Amino acid sequence: TLVTHIAPSNLGEHDWRKEVEDDGDDSGITVSTQNISQNISLITGRVAHKVLEVIDFAHPAKDIEARIHKAVAKEAVQLRQAEQAAIEQAVTDMLSGFFESEIFARLKSANILGREVPCILPWDVNSSDGKQSTAPVANGYIDLIYEIDGKVYVADYKSDDVAASEAEEHAARYREQGAVYTKAAATALEREI
Repeated sequence: TLVTHIAPSNLGEHDWRKEVEDDGDDSGITVSTQNISQNISLITGRVAHKVLEVIDFAHPAKDIEARIHKAVAKEAVQLRQAEQAAIEQAVTDMLSGFFESEIFARLKSANILGREVPCILPWDVNSSDGKQSTAPVANGYIDLIYEIDGKVYVADYKSDDVAASEAEEHAARYREQGAVYTKAAATALEREI
């Protein structure tokens, strides 16, 4: 089948102009004993994301343990209790670090405009012959749109474990996704992002 839409989180990973096989599985996570550590990492990221979807940035500690536990119970139901406990601890550690970050300090006073905001827009892609194509459509969910001092920002949560020395290089992988979300939010809000 020919790909007719792209998810911004996958930009840069694939050539969307090529035909691909559809395996019919779009569930996102499959758990097997062969890839249990990879799946635990994926589930850890999903749990952290679920908690950030509903957290009150001004009061992050409120019910945080219960929120993490509830998200783990839902996302990792197929895992053993010890693995669930490991995920809870990993998410707690991850979010504790985030709560101490400079960006989180800014979010505490931000005006939250939207969370998990669906976006869809035509996405111009250069074909191999240099001509513009508008066939693909980018669609996804903007994790967070917020405003500080009259300026609007978009954010997409990432849970990758990256050394500080590699952070800038690693972040480059997501720049195109950020561009899609910025364009979508700017278009919808009719504001500069």
